[in-house]
Amino acid sequence: MADLRDEVLRLDSASEGSAGISSFTIDAPAEEAVASRAAGLIGPIAQQLAQLGPPGWDRFAAVFSFTVSGEVAQLRFWTGKRSTEARVPEQIALLVRRQRHLAAQMPAGPWWRLLLTVSHSAGTNAQVATDYDYGDHPIPDDDLLTPEHYRDDLAAYPRAHTPAWLTAYVASAGAALRPARHRRPPVRPRGRPTSGKIGPRRHRPGRSRSRNPRPWWPLARGTRTTRRNLRRTRRRPPGWRSPAGCRSSTPKSAGQASTPTPR
Repeated sequence: MADLRDEVLRLDSASEGSAGISSFTIDAPAEEAVASRAAGLIGPIAQQLAQLGPPGWDRFAAVFSFTVSGEVAQLRFWTGKRSTEARVPEQIALLVRRQRHLAAQMPAGPWWRLLLTVSHSAGTNAQVATDYDYGDHPIPDDDLLTPEHYRDDLAAYPRAHTPAWLTAYVASAGAALRPARHRRPPVRPRGRPTSGKIGPRRHRPGRSRSRNPRPWWPLARGTRTTRRNLRRTRRRPPGWRSPAGCRSSTPKSAGQASTPTPR
């Protein structure tokens, strides 16, 4: 802009006579002009969308949920009671982006969703209905983008007012991306286990489960399992004999004859 001003002043000074233009400024386009340009793109968008439908369609509805980093476009045609979906090509998406950029220069800012409905009947002109969604109500799940895309759009197009639901939705993405060391640990109630049931204690291999393990041989009835009784019972009591078919653990000397176990 400064180069253009210098060039105009140079040409004016080079001409004969005094300079007729001392300085000038280029104002931003008026709000009415921007609104007219933005509304003028609705017609080409509707015309190109109409060419994507089946022959003899009655009406179609298009929903554009756009941000600077993410987009969702849905298009559906109706022919009588039947409906079919169609894919929105890139050339139409480019027109929608341009229209949203022009709408961003308006006081209301860029829209979050553009809803376009076109109805057509034989012998009549097509009727176009346009609705701009600025987030007064939560966006439906089918048109909702991830929180990161809305955060990027708010940074590119700052707004004086942001809906409360959108602020909370964007904040939820920041909490999920926060490093684990900065997160606050969950508060556990005192005197209560972390779950409803207390699981069994884990047993370490190589260690006895009980402090005073029971011997594998039976004790006398009424005898308590104590350390003193365990030391007594570990020795073989008098008259003890091995079960039938078992060998004695005491080694025999060479030449000693084996004696049968008394029965």
